[in-house]
Amino acid sequence: MIDEAIILASGYGTRLRPLTDYVNKVALPVGGRPWITYVLDMLHSWGIKHVVLKVAYKWNTIYEVLGHHYNGMNVNYVITEMPLGTGNDLQMALHYVRSQKVLAMNGDSLYKIDYQKFYEECQHEPFALAIMKDEHGNADIGPDGYITRFSVEPSNLPYKNGGIYIIDKDKFQIQTASLEEALAKGQLRARGYIDNGFFIDMGTPITYGLAQLLVPKEAEEYKRLDKNAKGNRRMGTKAVILDMDGTLIVLKPFIRDPKDIEFIEPTLSWVRKQQDLGYKILVATNQGEIALGHYTEEEFWHFTDVMLSMLEDRGIYIDRVYYCPHHPEGIIPEYTKDCDCRKPKPGMLLQAIRDYDIDVSQSYFIGDKQTDIDAGQAAGLHTKWVHEIW
Repeated sequence: MIDEAIILASGYGTRLRPLTDYVNKVALPVGGRPWITYVLDMLHSWGIKHVVLKVAYKWNTIYEVLGHHYNGMNVNYVITEMPLGTGNDLQMALHYVRSQKVLAMNGDSLYKIDYQKFYEECQHEPFALAIMKDEHGNADIGPDGYITRFSVEPSNLPYKNGGIYIIDKDKFQIQTASLEEALAKGQLRARGYIDNGFFIDMGTPITYGLAQLLVPKEAEEYKRLDKNAKGNRRMGTKAVILDMDGTLIVLKPFIRDPKDIEFIEPTLSWVRKQQDLGYKILVATNQGEIALGHYTEEEFWHFTDVMLSMLEDRGIYIDRVYYCPHHPEGIIPEYTKDCDCRKPKPGMLLQAIRDYDIDVSQSYFIGDKQTDIDAGQAAGLHTKWVHEIW
């Protein structure tokens, strides 16, 4: 079976503005949690172990939800400054998967197909797509099962593209920026798999509203199918939440160049032991220098992404980095505020507790400043100075 998937999530989400002015559309809430988590829950129920997200616009808002690990899956990001088109985005992301066969899908739709049957019928095809009956469709299929006509826009064709694909990466090559244009021009010999399961695209105001009603109910099936799903846990998660600068890495004020990363080795040794004991590892860090103009949010995320990759190389896996870019005396207007997330206030820690169902009686916050200690205690966590764990 295929164990790697590509999710295309680069778009600007213009039809959902102003909701998407500050967030990628797949990170918008649906039924009380981010849309993208429903997509990954579906992939997890299909046996996917590694996800590559091709992202651009407001990609950090997706990272804030998923980090590098979600529900036992490794999550990596292929980042460009702007969307390149579905075809180019897909070709770029294919360089970051190791398997010859890979699943790919649009990040803004949920399509409940019989994945086992899709795989069995199309596993030997260079390219296959799942389609459904639709009176305003954009595809047609011949007696041999291959796509005979395809339209970029909805038309009167009998089937609609569901945006889920099986791809042989060694044989996938198109000459257009758009995957849909390549199909319309016949550049791809595409096998069609018909499945009339539940489908919704959350990319318009109307369908986004419908998603709030329909998707949480549909998602219950994935919880039943997925024996490892965490949604019905009775016991909370035990976690270690770490401050970053001065606790995990050596404090170097105002510097966010990855070449300057220097880990605090005694902290890493302790964290590795806690990880082996089953603790989830998270980070919560004040980054008021963003508000003060010392570096940008994008520079911070590039720095953090490199840091997380370096930690993974050393066997330490951080599930998520929470950060506060605000400062009450900032010079960047959008970040200048007296917020609830900047330590010593416990907002970031309380959010982590909610997100991961953390059992505070079994969990710790580690820091090097009095603001860290105050925040940890306010959140109800066991709180330690970093030197106490060395």
